[in-house]
Amino acid sequence: MVHRCSCCQKTFKTDKRHPHQKFCSDKLCQRTRRTEWQNRKVKIDPDYKANQYDAQRDWRKRNLDYWRKYRHEHPLYTEHNRQQQKNRRSNRQHTTVADPFLQPKSLVANMDVVPSQPAVNSGRYRILPVDEHGVAKMDAVIVQLSVIEQLTATA
Repeated sequence: MVHRCSCCQKTFKTDKRHPHQKFCSDKLCQRTRRTEWQNRKVKIDPDYKANQYDAQRDWRKRNLDYWRKYRHEHPLYTEHNRQQQKNRRSNRQHTTVADPFLQPKSLVANMDVVPSQPAVNSGRYRILPVDEHGVAKMDAVIVQLSVIEQLTATA
């Protein structure tokens, strides 16, 4: 049976033992197939995901200076990465999110700021996820919030 490869879009003849084959035998296509399989497996199998994490952690322990060497051996990559990071920081500082309850705020977090608004009162609240355009989604969660300590601004 003839199929079209999901990766390169070329037609190929499937193996009779694998009639539902979706990728041709080209190396790049097979690499894509394995990558897609692995990504699906990580999402659905917690044991596989844990094993992958452990293997990556062990590799990082064995290769502590890998990125330092890579940056040293690839100065163009390093400079491009630095420029990209500057661009990301600049874009974040100029991007705001419309919050229906507060004034627009910057996406850059500052962990040492005490809010000027009063703290939230204890009680039951419905939390609605909001997308980047400030539109509330349908998936609501009801939570119970309890004030533990009132924050006060200090100089």
